This record gives sequence, C-alpha cells and structure tokens, in this order.
Amino acid sequence: MSTPATPGVRWLWALPVVAAMLVGSTSSGAIQEGSSGVLVTAACHGWAAPPPGAALFTLLGQGACALPWGTPAGRVALMAGALAVLAAMLLYGVVVRCTGNPWAGAMAALTLATGEIHWREASHASNAPLLTCLILGAIYCALRLRQDGALAWAPLAGALASLAFGAHLAGAAAAPLVLAAALGPWRPAGRAAVRVALCLGGAAAGLALGGLMPPLLPGATEGLAALGVLLTAAPTQLGGVLWPLGLLGLGVLCFHAAARPLGQVLGARLSRVMAAMLALAPILAGPALLLLFAVRDPAGPWRQARPHFLPALALFCVQLGVGLALLDASLLSRGPRDSADARRRTAIWRGVGFVVLGVFAAVSFPRARLDNDFLVEDHAKNSLTAAERDAVLLISGPTQRAAFLYVQQLLRLRPDVQVVDPSSQSRPTDPLRLVQRWLRQGRPVHLATPAGADRRLRNAFGAHAAGPLLRIQHPDRKQPSAAALQALNRRLFRGFSRRGRIPHEPDPLRATELLEPYARAWRQVGRRLFERGRSRDAFKALLRAQDWAPWAPVPGWFSPRQLRDTPGGGQRLQ
Repeated sequence: MSTPATPGVRWLWALPVVAAMLVGSTSSGAIQEGSSGVLVTAACHGWAAPPPGAALFTLLGQGACALPWGTPAGRVALMAGALAVLAAMLLYGVVVRCTGNPWAGAMAALTLATGEIHWREASHASNAPLLTCLILGAIYCALRLRQDGALAWAPLAGALASLAFGAHLAGAAAAPLVLAAALGPWRPAGRAAVRVALCLGGAAAGLALGGLMPPLLPGATEGLAALGVLLTAAPTQLGGVLWPLGLLGLGVLCFHAAARPLGQVLGARLSRVMAAMLALAPILAGPALLLLFAVRDPAGPWRQARPHFLPALALFCVQLGVGLALLDASLLSRGPRDSADARRRTAIWRGVGFVVLGVFAAVSFPRARLDNDFLVEDHAKNSLTAAERDAVLLISGPTQRAAFLYVQQLLRLRPDVQVVDPSSQSRPTDPLRLVQRWLRQGRPVHLATPAGADRRLRNAFGAHAAGPLLRIQHPDRKQPSAAALQALNRRLFRGFSRRGRIPHEPDPLRATELLEPYARAWRQVGRRLFERGRSRDAFKALLRAQDWAPWAPVPGWFSPRQLRDTPGGGQRLQ
C-alpha cells in the first residue's frame, strides 16, 4: 500500500518536555490507595505481584528501585511517569500516522496527558500507564508495518500486542490492528507470509516474557455497574468540551471504513480495514474491562475503578485526534491554503484549542495532584507506631494490606508487629476465635478496621482508642481511666506523621478509613472526660477531633456554648 510521506512533526520535541513537567509537578514519593504499596514492594524485592499487568511492571520496577535517590515509592512513581509520557508520545504518533496532522496529534496527546485519570495514575506507582503504553505501542507499530511495509515492525507489533494482552484483557484491543497489518495486502504472498510469521514470533516472545492473564468473569449486574463508571469517566479524562469531538472522530473512521466521503480526511494513510479496527478499539477495550473488573458498589470509592478504564479512554483520544483533524481540514479548505486569511483562521482556531486545553489542565491539576498526599502511607506508619511491642494488628481490605506491607518491608518500621487480615486467609477463620487465642498467649491485639467492622469484637472484649487503633481489652484488666486515656493519646499523637494536605471534605475512602480513626480517638477521650465533669478538657479533645476530620459533627452528648452552625445544617466547635 503506497502512502504519502508523514508530515513534519514540529511539535514532537515539545511534547515530552510539557508532559514531563506536568507529571513532575504532581508526582508523589508516597504510596497511594489501591495496589500501589504491593506493586512497589514487589518491584523492589523482586516478588511476584498479583495481576493484572504486574509481572512486567515488577520486572521494569526492579530497575527503578535501584535508583540512588528518593523513596522506593517515588522511584517507581518516576518510572510510571516516564511510561505516561511515552504513552502520550505514542498517541501523537498514532494520530499523525492516521491523519497527517501534527497539530491534531499534539492536541490529542496533551488531552491524554492533562486528563485527570491519566495524570493521576502517572503521579504514583501505578501499572495503568504501562498497559496504555503497550496498547498504543502495538497500534503504532501496526500502522508503521502497514504503511511503510518495513518487516522490522512486525515482530515488535506482535510482541507489544501479546504483552498488552498478557497484562490485561483490555490489551485485546490492539490485536485486530496488528492482525490486519500482518495479513494485508496479500500480494506478494511470500512477503505477507513473512509478515505473519514475524508477528507470531514476536507474540510468542511477548507471552514468554509477560505471561498470560486469565480472564475473570463477574456477573452481568456488576458489568452494568462498571459500564456506568466508564461512561462517567470519559468526560473526566477528555473534558466536557473535547470529548464530543471523539464521537466525531469515531464517525470519520466509520465513514472511511465504508468508503464514504466524510472519511477522506484520512486520505490514503489508513486503509478501510485499519480504520474499522481503530473505530472498534475502544469498544473492544471497554467490554474486556467490564469482564475483568467489576464495580460491586457504584456508590463506593469509584476513584479506584477509573484507572482500569484508562486504555479505553486513551484509544478514544485517538478518535478525538481524528475529529480535530477533520475540523482543522475543513477550515483550511475554505479558500487557498497559502492565503493570509486561511493562515489567520488556522492560527486563531488552533490557538483557541490550546487555550481550551490549558483551562482543562488547570481544572485537572488539583484533582491529579499527589505530591502533597501522604494519607495512606502516614496512616500505616501511625498505626504501627501506636501498636504495642510484639502486638497483633487486625486490618481489613487490600488498601490497608498494601500500605502495611510497604511500610514494614521497605521502610523497615515495626517488623515486630504481626499484621493479619482475616479476609485474605486461605482458610476463613472467625476473628473472634483468633483474638481469644492471641489473648490467651498474652499478645496485645489491636484493630485497624473501618468503623462498624469491629463492632462484634468490641462488644465481646471491650476496647479503647489508642490513636487510629482500637486496643482490645484483656478480660482480666480494667478499662483505663479518663486521665490515663488522655495521656496515652497525647503521647501517641506527638509521634504521629501528618504530612501534606488534610482534605476538608469527606471522601468515601479517606474520610472513613484514614482520618475518622483519629477523630474517633479524641471523641472517645472527650466523652470520658465529659462524663467525669471535665467539660473544658472534653472541649479541647473535640477540637482536636475536628482538626483531623473537619467535617465531623459535634457529638450529641456534648452541648457546649461555643457552637456555630455549618452550611450543611450541623454544628461545629469554634
């Protein structure tokens, strides 16, 4: 297939600089929610992390962990940021290969880089940028193979496609494009057979390196919930103004595949089959994600679900670039291309596009910023600091498991504390029996579970607050006095880490699991003091509770004079 030469890439030199500056301004040196702690620990220790995509990520992360500066989480985050920049560059190359319009490619690449989801995942240790790189890299190599006919691109396209599919089912979106590039054109037949053989050889090498991720099939109801999260994530990643242009690009690809006039903006650069595969790519990635990742509670911490849809959104950015190229071509078609009027219209139109992109980046920046976010890591540090020597710490959920694993294994903090998650045991065991056995052995037992999950244990044994933990009370011991409880928490809180920004609005994950335990401790101290007639000290304790969780309401048992109404209808201490 003969194609015109690829146009000059005059913005190519600026894209990595801009993308690297964006990522560097928000990159975090601490672990975040999700599997961040597990990925960093596995990469720095050479362990086998759980899928998806963790085998290849762990292999690359070992090199990042060998860097001589920063924290372990910061080093792996640096690798994720570099992969995110590479993903933007590959997206630029895909759009330019399809449309021949470097401006449209730059706009699409910067839209991906400044989108909240991609930007946030590029700012911490996440494997989502790696998967996006693999898919876009496979598509770019497939386009080079089909357009240039160079056989050197065939094994690379096959290897990247198999690595993407081995990392995540969403990688299947790149396979049809690689297959279409390998199979056509069939003449001469010998050269086509060589292309297919090289692609298959590269695919075999990729599977040997990255392994194969078996699919997980949740229920249809969960898939529908995940579809709702995907639909709400598209405007978040592409912006409320730009994402409709992606639908325009989808129409261009579909019309080109059907040999209709609207698709002529793609010219001879893209065959009808390749255009059809590009149009289907986000659709293939989306359903694959719905099968692999289920959102069981759409009202829950939906922020954790959005990174799983990043490949589909990145592929939709390709369609966005096609739509932008169509609008750009329509402006240039009015009158002679070299006229002053045409150049002025083009400059104004492209300038407006960059202004819109700048506004979009300004909106995404505070939501993607993680450089001052230490809540997950500090909570694990403070919990271990608050534990007694040789204690057992009961936790709940993958986020807590990942954080404690990172702090104990890499930061070497409190290795004497045994962290146990009963829900992750191979054989489910009743926590009540576990606590009884540990108490008989004379071991201190603490709880770091979310509010409400520890009610059965508290009712059975009794517990008192010790920082973010609840210390299980031994049956033979009395509850500490109000003064002793106050002194204990004063001592513990003096040694706690409290870095970065404390959010002033409740969040499903952070408010409940990370900040509420601190406020709970001081509310318990305040109540005990209030019951002893020490209203002034109780008032100070409640002030400290609201200092950690500003949204926390004043408890009903406390009726001080110094109250003021809040906009939400509650009351706050002043």
